[in-house]
Amino acid sequence: MVILTILLYSKESSMCEIVAFTGGQGAPGRTFLSFNIATILGFMGFGVTFVELGNSKTGMCSYFGIEPLHSTYDFAAGLCSAEEAVIHCGNNLDLIVQSDEASIIGERENKLLFDRLDELQKTDFIIADAPEGVPDSLIPVLDSASNVLAVITPEQVEASESFRFIRNLADICRGKHIHVILNRAPAPELAEIMCNRLEHDFARMLGIPMDCAWFVPEEPSVPEARDARVPFITLNPASETSLKLVQLATAIEFATRERYQGRLRQVLQALLVDLQRENIGREKTCCAAGLEEYHCLQKTLMEALSADEVDSVDFRNFYRDVREIMEVSRNLGFDHIRCNGDFNAFPGVNFAP
Repeated sequence: MVILTILLYSKESSMCEIVAFTGGQGAPGRTFLSFNIATILGFMGFGVTFVELGNSKTGMCSYFGIEPLHSTYDFAAGLCSAEEAVIHCGNNLDLIVQSDEASIIGERENKLLFDRLDELQKTDFIIADAPEGVPDSLIPVLDSASNVLAVITPEQVEASESFRFIRNLADICRGKHIHVILNRAPAPELAEIMCNRLEHDFARMLGIPMDCAWFVPEEPSVPEARDARVPFITLNPASETSLKLVQLATAIEFATRERYQGRLRQVLQALLVDLQRENIGREKTCCAAGLEEYHCLQKTLMEALSADEVDSVDFRNFYRDVREIMEVSRNLGFDHIRCNGDFNAFPGVNFAP
């Protein structure tokens, strides 16, 4: 059935991208990058939840001077609800942070944490600020992540610390692609040389799936944002660093959209197949829908699948519109009893745009 197909595919097609920021020892700027990227994605209109998994003494509580009632550990261990753990930071950004007294998040807690993500309200993007280094607790984070971003500095490259870090990170990434970001980069020419060196040594010589296509320049005004307790992107939006951050956030969104749209095309194709089958056998199903209704929905799907911008269709809005059609006409051949009187087979999933 057409609507049953929508319900079966809706949860798989809903967008929830987990972006993990990790970094080696020595404060390479992992939290700075991850939080500002989360802020930019929120500005772009996405629902973002920033989850802090690392050291609270150098993290968000220290940055903003906040004392949360519940920590990331509490949420992962089931000691509080998502509503109790979340700190709202604007319309599109939520924070879950580690307090100074919170227990260290281990491998078990990280597994439990990512099992509870469906309880969060803002899940277009989950930005995970992972612990420094390559501890065993990082494995569930990497397994769940759609994108793995490894933050390094020029000093780490010169001291060969970045080589050990990326090599160890690749060992537990299990073949997942690693996007390396050179933070606090020098002049663009030198930054490009460093990035090319990393790609040569790891990607070409060792065969590690990685790239180092992004560098963020050093910015003297970064401490001012900490002193003002605001995201850097809001304090100095015209700086070169902010421009690079916006470009990086846009690249993450674009890669996410490509994956999401690929799934969307499969959903639309499945809907079209079911619609055609329903049209053929509608007498057998005792469906009261008229040919005009079938042809209208069929034409809509056909146009979407053949259009140049087929993948720009917002599936959540499409889902909402079809539900509205159903509740008005109740004659598209869907058995109302199958969902126990509720047209939404996944009541725990928020499909609102």
